[in-house]
Amino acid sequence: MTKINKHILPYFSETRFSVLNEQVLSGFVAAKRGENLSEKYICDMVILIKAISSWVHQKYGVPDRIKDFRNVRPIIREPEMLSLNEQKKLQNHLLNCNDSISLGIILGMFTGLRIGELCAVRWSDISEENDAITISKSIQRLPVMQDSNKSSRNKTKVIITTPKTNTSSRTI
Repeated sequence: MTKINKHILPYFSETRFSVLNEQVLSGFVAAKRGENLSEKYICDMVILIKAISSWVHQKYGVPDRIKDFRNVRPIIREPEMLSLNEQKKLQNHLLNCNDSISLGIILGMFTGLRIGELCAVRWSDISEENDAITISKSIQRLPVMQDSNKSSRNKTKVIITTPKTNTSSRTI
């Protein structure tokens, strides 16, 4: 809902649906790029707008003038990796710290755990006997819908779920 309330509705508040076409959608994309939003975030908004347009077409028969719009492609960048020297420096620094954040970073570095999986690890998931960590949960922080009468502060809720894919439940 954040994309709709913060970006889509304010931009299109004065626009009638009947004038929505590829040129209007291109203007939206250009405006959002001007706000320095990521291409992925803009792409997600375009997908959402196209889904709404498709639904309106199916439900009310209004022509879908943006169904072929292909102006946004998220740029997939290779992640920047630390050099071996940088990894050793980071590892040495983290090993000298005695806190849960440093432990989490070390675990992430050496296991490849997603941050949600890492945050869901409990002591009961760690087997010192087997030198293993069982990954069976993931944590997400999701926005919570709130009544319009309440304050406008964003609210979130922590949700514990199964990992992202079936193969993500594993023992490391």
